[in-house]
Amino acid sequence: MTTEIISQDSRQVTKQSLTLLNYLASEGKPGKRLSGYNRSAIESVVSGYNSQIRLMPDDMKDELVSVAIRQMAESYGDRKGLDGQVLSECIDLVIENFGQIGATEIRTAYQLWSMRIINGLEMWGGEMNAAQLGRVLSDYVRYRQKVVAEMLEEKHRMKREQRQAERAAEMNRRTKAAFPEQLAAAKEAHKSGEGFQTWGKVLGNWYDLADAAGLIQLTKEEKRPYWTKAQELAKTDLSIEIGNLLRSNRSGEARARRREYEYGGDAFRRKAVAISKKLIVFEKLIK
Repeated sequence: MTTEIISQDSRQVTKQSLTLLNYLASEGKPGKRLSGYNRSAIESVVSGYNSQIRLMPDDMKDELVSVAIRQMAESYGDRKGLDGQVLSECIDLVIENFGQIGATEIRTAYQLWSMRIINGLEMWGGEMNAAQLGRVLSDYVRYRQKVVAEMLEEKHRMKREQRQAERAAEMNRRTKAAFPEQLAAAKEAHKSGEGFQTWGKVLGNWYDLADAAGLIQLTKEEKRPYWTKAQELAKTDLSIEIGNLLRSNRSGEARARRREYEYGGDAFRRKAVAISKKLIVFEKLIK
């Protein structure tokens, strides 16, 4: 039963941490910092960190660690078998000194030891004891420190991104909810002559909000006049900006703006697109 718990827990945690694991083992920035690390060892660390021995229920720790040690010993050279005293010492050693690892990581440590990736005492005479186990696990803990550091850094990054995404989603929801009222107020202000008399008062995101709400139904041909007018307005705006830069003795920036004006660069196109969207909202929804 305990063996099943260990294996099931390992599979569950690995599944939950799959995105994190793939990121850590990828060719990206963390992957480069972990170059040379065994992928299965990274998987074991990710799994073990989320099922640390010290976090296990007290009434399960001894049995979980006992099963893990006996399984490892059978696989990695203990020919004589562990007697009760040695096994008890090994269990106490792991629980008291290596509670930060998962029970399944004991096997991982010996896999790395057998591959000479980490150091450790040999099993003299084919016998394992607490000293030999402690030496292998000590070297393994040093080996896994970098993986844990990268994992925690990535977890924090993922949490930050999740919070940012949640805030952005909430802001987007509020913006969409407020748009009908804002548009109605703009129409009323234009009608009364108290505001919104030009396209320049239109907010930058109104076109996309109106389009998403199905308020703008224009073909490409119908949009063309707005695009043409927007380009002329963008050129005028850039000419004014260039003049202001020259008067401020910022000739280098002025030359860059002039290139945008002459060759229709990305900045010019972005400006023209933004103006065309505002023109459409103003002409079709406000005016």
